[in-house]
Amino acid sequence: MRKRILPLLVITLLSYAPTAWAQHDHGHHHGHPHSTEKHSQNTLNSNDQLLSAVVSLLPSAQEIEKKGNWRKVTDKTKKTVGYAVCSTDESNDIKGYAGPTPVVIVFSADKKIVGVVPLANSETPRFLQRVAESKLLEQWNGLSAKQAKTKKVDTVSGATFSSRSIIETVQRTLEKL
Repeated sequence: MRKRILPLLVITLLSYAPTAWAQHDHGHHHGHPHSTEKHSQNTLNSNDQLLSAVVSLLPSAQEIEKKGNWRKVTDKTKKTVGYAVCSTDESNDIKGYAGPTPVVIVFSADKKIVGVVPLANSETPRFLQRVAESKLLEQWNGLSAKQAKTKKVDTVSGATFSSRSIIETVQRTLEKL
């Protein structure tokens, strides 16, 4: 039950999050040095937003460090507990009902997908709720990035534009790995 409620809570919180996107992604959390990597408005606005999304699926996550396309997720003892990959500028042109649907794809330590979490966007919250309730975001769970790239996933009735956008964003994000 907890695993089903947390992603719904994150979706609800992120649906109401401010959509003013920062220009820099913070490469570390809790006062560590910042990266200077530039991002468009469709990508993450802060490491805090990313950490919240990752913690919803990897509760022991404490810190995130960018390593190429991957973000390494560690616990308080610095042990790797998983990885995360965020949608990037390449998915800016993929639009849902109200605009882009950025996501973070969360992986276990053995690089199997544990879930997909939408980041702040302009989609109608009830459409994202339908997407979450349909278990669309769980369709890739347990798969490697290679397996997930080619998985056929159906759109959600009543949230067709939003779900199509999420599916395409996930696929394009995985293509860069």
